[in-house]
Amino acid sequence: MVRLDLADGRTTEHRYWELPEDADEDADATELIGRYGEILEHSVQECVTADTELGLFLSGGIDSSAVLALAGDRRAGMHTFTALTGGTADNGDAEHAAWIARELGVPNHQVAFPAELTPTPEQWLRLLWLTETPMCGPEVYYKHELHRFAREARPGLRGMLLGAASDEFNGGYAQDMGAADWPSFLDLLSQLDRGTRLARRPALRHWWAQEPCFLAAKALDGLEPDPDRIYRAYLRSEYWQIQQYNVWHEDRTAAGSGVEARVPFLDHRLVELCARIPERLRPELLWNKRILREAVASRLPRRIAERPKVPFFYGEGTYHSYRMLVRLMRADSGALVERALAAPGAADFIDGDRVRAHLAEIGEGRTDAPSVEMLMRVLNMGLLAELAVNAPRLEDTSAGAVLQEITGGGPVADTVAARPELPGDAVPAFAENVLLLTDPAGSDWYLIKDGEIEFVLQAASPTLAVLRAVDGKSALAELLAPVGAEGDEEARADLGNLLDLGFLAWTG
Repeated sequence: MVRLDLADGRTTEHRYWELPEDADEDADATELIGRYGEILEHSVQECVTADTELGLFLSGGIDSSAVLALAGDRRAGMHTFTALTGGTADNGDAEHAAWIARELGVPNHQVAFPAELTPTPEQWLRLLWLTETPMCGPEVYYKHELHRFAREARPGLRGMLLGAASDEFNGGYAQDMGAADWPSFLDLLSQLDRGTRLARRPALRHWWAQEPCFLAAKALDGLEPDPDRIYRAYLRSEYWQIQQYNVWHEDRTAAGSGVEARVPFLDHRLVELCARIPERLRPELLWNKRILREAVASRLPRRIAERPKVPFFYGEGTYHSYRMLVRLMRADSGALVERALAAPGAADFIDGDRVRAHLAEIGEGRTDAPSVEMLMRVLNMGLLAELAVNAPRLEDTSAGAVLQEITGGGPVADTVAARPELPGDAVPAFAENVLLLTDPAGSDWYLIKDGEIEFVLQAASPTLAVLRAVDGKSALAELLAPVGAEGDEEARADLGNLLDLGFLAWTG
């Protein structure tokens, strides 16, 4: 905060809050779980206090479901809104959101994003100018459209509860990084920390180019390996990311529809509690979000309280969103691409030839490679540079038609995933650049494409059972028979994705 003394004009700066660096060494796990639950419930109750209608973005995961459950009596009359995309259909979000809404007795609006839905270049420019960030991508677009639908469906709605900013502090991203347990998560953080420190000593990078490395970690900057220091550095980076991305776009996408975003998990007391969990208790409380799961275990059905974390659009079904971005970049003969490359100063920072070549390489966007979103962010920078010079008026731009709600099937529901039925008599085979391998020391299997691990499959997965039987000769029905009715649906959905992504192909 900056204070201005009106008497003499002097200014002073004062930081009114900062992320705690000390640990609550006297606390035990049971006490911390209890306090976490109490603070979260109090935060939710404060967020649902209003003299106007509030809604909730409901994903079907534990975060937004916990907010709904802890709203208690105040959820009477509250409407919930869920993005029904190809991705949320694949990963189960839409199904679980509808289920928990029924269990807790609130309406749930499943807003359909048809498979071929693509914003026009003009609509994207409007969204980009509204959000003012090159990080504008599928998540931002989906939430912007959800807010637009919610405001049209409920004209009196003025506030939206969100389940955002939970994972950053309560361990939600530990497993997302590919770790098998807390020690392996710390090992991954240690590698990231080493990379950051190596960037400050580039002359030493050669000595870490190959594993194993025989130099001591303190050779970088005199610091001994310290798991606590490394974890706290990770926590600070998550805190900064929330400010630079989550809070930034959540505020603007809501405000664009005249709605206030309310985020119970950003209560400073919750953040402080998580930041002060002592090192000895982190494996117990922060692996797989145990502190949250235990805190709300008595308030949520086990189906939701123990449901594995699923990203809003990253992960299973990501390629649906990336296809949308590719269609957007290709629209009107690449109008956005050329506009971004022609922006003031763009030629100094963006390699136009590489941009065009990569867009040609990814074809229709049948990929979940992060390079698609990175390309969009680079183009966003060029577009923002142009918009800064020729600022539009939002009132003069159109966001397009408001999306439809699914109310029990119909043409829109049928086109969300737009995946054809897999013929039982067809014979699948692996693409030439794809391998299915396992680690003899472990139970996991790996689907490798062009020499890179793309998917990790657990031993009990019905999809793995089918893939291990793929020989280029057996029909799909024959391959699916051993997994039974219980595993058939999951395996079919995964196989459909793998066919779309080019890991599998039909023979003959």
